[in-house]
Amino acid sequence: NHGCPLIQKPSDKATVMLEPKTASLDVLSTEYAALWPGGEAWCQELEVYHNPMASHPIDFELVPGATHWFEKDGVIQCEAYFECSVMSSVTRVQLGVPPQEGIADTNDAQ
Repeated sequence: NHGCPLIQKPSDKATVMLEPKTASLDVLSTEYAALWPGGEAWCQELEVYHNPMASHPIDFELVPGATHWFEKDGVIQCEAYFECSVMSSVTRVQLGVPPQEGIADTNDAQ
């Protein structure tokens, strides 16, 4: 049994958070699985920046589930399928370590 902690730095577009919050979870835990009840989507952390001057703009439905940034009425808008997104993540595979050992919700994993 391997420990597989995932250290994530989620962003919160609603509050325009400048500093990330660090969270550590075991990817094999029920707590981690509960974050995405239907499972993690392949496009979950993709961000699409739409060029307002594009001759052939990309349809939003081409990449469903991605976060889309676009200009509307002169203002940059963000449309996200998921409430929070991850700025960065690291998964450490720790051979011979019990799954929950050494996992903490601290900023020491930066």
